[in-house]
Amino acid sequence: MQNNRGFKQIAAKLAAILAAGALQSAEVGIYVAAADGGKSVGNMAIKNTLADAGITVDEFSSMSMANLLQFRAVIIPNTPVLAQHEDPRWSDNLRAYVSECGGAIIFNHDAIGAERSPFGQLPLFPEIVAPGSVERAAAAKIKIVVPDALNADFDYLPGYQAGQEAAHMYSDHFMFEQNGGTALLADIATEKIVAAAGTVGAGRVVFNGLFGGHPAGLAAALEGLDRELMLNTVKWCLAGKGLVITDPARAKVSEWRPEITGMTAARNRIAMIGSAGFDIRNRVVPKIERSGLAVDFIPVHFLNVRDLSPDDYKLILFFAPLRWEEDHVPAATFEKINRFTQAGGKAIIFLQGGIGKKVQAYLLDPAGITPAGQLVRDNPANLRAVEWTDTAGHTRRVKEIPDNWITPLGEPEAGKAQTIGYWLDYKEERRSPAIFRTGYGYLLNLNIYGDCRMFLADAAAALLPESAPDIFNKLLQEYQANVKQTGDRAFSGPGRNMRTRADELRGMAAAAAAAGEHAQAIQLILQAESELVRAYAVSMPAAQGEERIVFTFARSLPDPEIICARLAGAGFTGIAVTHLEGHYPSKLYGKNVQPGETHPGADDTDWMQKWVDTAHKHGLKIGPSFSAFSVYAGSPEYARAMAEDWRVVPGGQVGKPPKPFPESPRLDPCRSRREVPDYAIAKAREIIERYPVDYIFYDYIRWSETCYCNYCMEKFQQDTGVKIEKWPDDVMGKYQEAYNDWRARPVTRVIRTTAANIAGINPQIKLGVFTFRGQRESWGKGQYWWEWTNDTDYVMPMVYAPDNRTMEELFIEINGLLPAGGRARLLPALAPPGVKGGSDLTRLQQLDLQRQYAPAGAIYFSYYLVSDAFLDWLRMGPWRD
Repeated sequence: MQNNRGFKQIAAKLAAILAAGALQSAEVGIYVAAADGGKSVGNMAIKNTLADAGITVDEFSSMSMANLLQFRAVIIPNTPVLAQHEDPRWSDNLRAYVSECGGAIIFNHDAIGAERSPFGQLPLFPEIVAPGSVERAAAAKIKIVVPDALNADFDYLPGYQAGQEAAHMYSDHFMFEQNGGTALLADIATEKIVAAAGTVGAGRVVFNGLFGGHPAGLAAALEGLDRELMLNTVKWCLAGKGLVITDPARAKVSEWRPEITGMTAARNRIAMIGSAGFDIRNRVVPKIERSGLAVDFIPVHFLNVRDLSPDDYKLILFFAPLRWEEDHVPAATFEKINRFTQAGGKAIIFLQGGIGKKVQAYLLDPAGITPAGQLVRDNPANLRAVEWTDTAGHTRRVKEIPDNWITPLGEPEAGKAQTIGYWLDYKEERRSPAIFRTGYGYLLNLNIYGDCRMFLADAAAALLPESAPDIFNKLLQEYQANVKQTGDRAFSGPGRNMRTRADELRGMAAAAAAAGEHAQAIQLILQAESELVRAYAVSMPAAQGEERIVFTFARSLPDPEIICARLAGAGFTGIAVTHLEGHYPSKLYGKNVQPGETHPGADDTDWMQKWVDTAHKHGLKIGPSFSAFSVYAGSPEYARAMAEDWRVVPGGQVGKPPKPFPESPRLDPCRSRREVPDYAIAKAREIIERYPVDYIFYDYIRWSETCYCNYCMEKFQQDTGVKIEKWPDDVMGKYQEAYNDWRARPVTRVIRTTAANIAGINPQIKLGVFTFRGQRESWGKGQYWWEWTNDTDYVMPMVYAPDNRTMEELFIEINGLLPAGGRARLLPALAPPGVKGGSDLTRLQQLDLQRQYAPAGAIYFSYYLVSDAFLDWLRMGPWRD
């Protein structure tokens, strides 16, 4: 027995030695979550590139310490979903692998810490990247900021010089604020860092915001700058001391919990806490900055690993998760918010939308705010203003705009939270509480779209009086910047009077501030800015003959009479009405009514006819906007798509078990199936034949993702005569342009066939297409709008950015691609204030740009985002005719 036991021990040691030798044969490991039910993108291009350069590489699908310690360096590609059987301590393993064991990690694209990636959920390496600072830039060029090789520890990018601009493979990149390490690449517009490398503990970390794919899809290997950056950062990682611990049993894996100083160093007295998603970054952060508040942004998931106390911050702005986001936010996070307020911290809490169980239990119930009966969705067009009593007892009103998920709340119990503000509907009648005063501050049943700066500035100054001087000074600086922006405007007579009044208010505000009355000064300077914007608006010329259209979500709006009357009164000329599929007699759709719907569409009314009649009654043109390639339940196409698996197969899913279509009344199938573009054509033809519409608009007239399904492979070869030897590598590499041209065919066929149908049935109808901004991005989506110039009336790029320089460059690019004798005209899709930042003044200036480069007109996205306040600016100014 003793000899047998000894033999087993020797055999076990030998097996371990052999296994270790086999595992150490590869220098670099690539995490491929898709090998175990997750999702990885771009790993093949990285693997092929390293292998071609003679670097040994292997793949793994679990971030266990045993797997990580097989390699001297690990690469995390774009990873939207972790492996199904991922090690539960994966995040702590990664930290320990670098800092304790001396390993190296290269994070790529959104894995550098984007909110949509699992690697954005914890601040693993704040020594290099400021957590919560990662964001996407829709740009295909970057600036080299790598240090001179003679003065650096490594020649990170041989052949490239600091200050040089260079293109990368994909049409976007991710960027971040850098806390440490060596910067390698930077975004040109913002100067935020795109790639950086640095040491953490015993190891090394690289954050590389490039994707390494083509706009049309994935690539077989990295090229150009993407290749050089990957190869040289891998070499830098391998040039380190290497692993100081190789035995998983010796690795010290602790629950790493960073201090607040590792996040933001508590630079300000006010913290903003919320998700790092699109809405928070592009709508909330700019709004708060324009309210004069200096805040530190803390991702809500940071509270998973640390408490927050009044010693850290005196005031927090907490944006509660949406109802459908609650599952990703532990109850402990809400408890920490409660502990902060109970310890004397002040707070302003925003209820962003539908109220979930955790919001109710941890935020509303403790304040005594109990919903009256069942929570229901209210109508976004009904709630048009907020009226409240300010800290001085004055009644104030903001022509706010509602979120699509505003939830009415019942009256609070006596002795608990006090209602001090209400939503007003379009009749200026009170509908539901909007603002509650609580023991810790305020709880707001508001949203993140409209201009609530006056309330935010008032509330912050009242809760944190020492912040009032700074708030006023920042608002004063913005006023002065706006004055500078309006310097070239030739003011009209009424405009000059308003401009004079604005300066008077500014003087009164300065006097109040000098007297220490900062709350009054804040209100006066905001009134001054409003008067300045009015002066600009009324001085804008009124143009004749331009289209002034608004994108309208018809299914969630009240009676069209209300909307059409309001839009006509503001100077609009047309409506793009959407979300009516299944709400008028049709052979193409089933009855498209969601459970519990009570708004238009939940009965047998022909809502298309009702909208057309009402719009024409008020002198407005109207036409439907279709999600071009969506197929709906109740149609033969839907049934076949489900039965025959017409799903889009991204590159990372080729050869993997198919993912079934989600249970949804609408599908987004592969466009190469002839029935799908035929269905898109039939949607428009049915309307053209039955209704006296003025427009047909196609939205999503593109591929959402590049598809590499077997049907695409067979059809591509059949249609083009190209022989594929390796799928999908060939169409990601040598045949990429041919494949993309082939993908564009069904998209172009929809446009040209619909244009022919319009010409044959009702030539007065105008055809408009929503495009994916510039040529490069549109090309990658198979949307060749520059080839449709004799088929369409309006090319409508989705320009929702507040950056007027970017907008002007885009207008110049598009006009350069529209031939002078062609039919198509530029008609940009603009965003109102509150969307992706942008002030009232900025949005009015965009109308100046639109008139200069796109005299055909503009379309706003969308009605429920266009506040009554902005309608006032349009009515009194550029659209007063």
